[in-house]
Amino acid sequence: MVDAHDTLFRTAFQHTHTIRALLAWLLPAALRAAVLAGILEPWPASASDRRLRLHHADLMFVLRLSPRLAILFVLEHKSWADRKLLRQLHRYVMQVTQSYEDAHGGVLFVIPVIVYHGRRKGWRLQWSQSDVAMPSELRAELEAFLPRLQVVFDDLMTCSEEELLARPLPAMAILCLLCLRFLRKASNAFVEAAIARWTPLFERALTEPGGQELVAAVSSYLLHVTNLPAEKVVELFQKTVREHDPEFIMSTASRLRAEGRKEGRVEGRVEGRVEGRVEGRIEVLRNQLEARFGPLPEVLGQRLAAASLEQLDRLARRVVTASSLDAVFAD
Repeated sequence: MVDAHDTLFRTAFQHTHTIRALLAWLLPAALRAAVLAGILEPWPASASDRRLRLHHADLMFVLRLSPRLAILFVLEHKSWADRKLLRQLHRYVMQVTQSYEDAHGGVLFVIPVIVYHGRRKGWRLQWSQSDVAMPSELRAELEAFLPRLQVVFDDLMTCSEEELLARPLPAMAILCLLCLRFLRKASNAFVEAAIARWTPLFERALTEPGGQELVAAVSSYLLHVTNLPAEKVVELFQKTVREHDPEFIMSTASRLRAEGRKEGRVEGRVEGRVEGRVEGRIEVLRNQLEARFGPLPEVLGQRLAAASLEQLDRLARRVVTASSLDAVFAD
């Protein structure tokens, strides 16, 4: 199911000019120069098996350096700390590389680009550890044999609003990143003030290719990730784009009112409340575990972070009577 984050992200970065600017900002100097000088093309769905994609919303662009050498950039966003992501990326890179080289010959390099906007600040990609208990010295030895995968990682949660505004990107790309970084579950007052501050960005975005589509996507995004009623979102965008095409304003307002009545908005809010409950329970349970047993080992911390509400309930019951961490987390 495509969610509000997917829709906004794809709308902003499906265009060559936005993805080129983002890559130029994130990549090392030599690769940046190649991206700016070369022809960056969307990777057609027919070029690889759809089953090889990470999921339905990933964006892929190819830079052909020569008839036998190409770079495939895979652009993904992550709204949560997925502990299995690095393994999935490694499997994906190997599969798509083999598929390309079997079909076309030559060499394909795959560079994953991850834009992270989850709630866990400071999250870093790492190989998920085995849940099987093993001596610490053996774990250290085995980690030396883990495959290495270089990933371009853009952690929005470490960026201030000023830093994102200063990035040399098209206005529609900056708007997308700002929304992902700041608007999810923000207070109504914060959202209204932010939209007002970002009015110059909206005005610039509306003059860019794909800008109207992006502004419409931002308006829908507000309906799905904030508590603003549809009429308030309509009012905000009428003020923000008041100097633009009146027909665009009217069509946007009509669509927002219709979307505000859809069941999907209710489902999005329910999902958000569940996510918040899980994160809160994890924090409380971690404090309880560390109060009884001391610092939580990394592997158990990862299991705790990935637990469902049902699993958290079971762990919470065990922490009261269990004599050890192994007893709490026993299958």
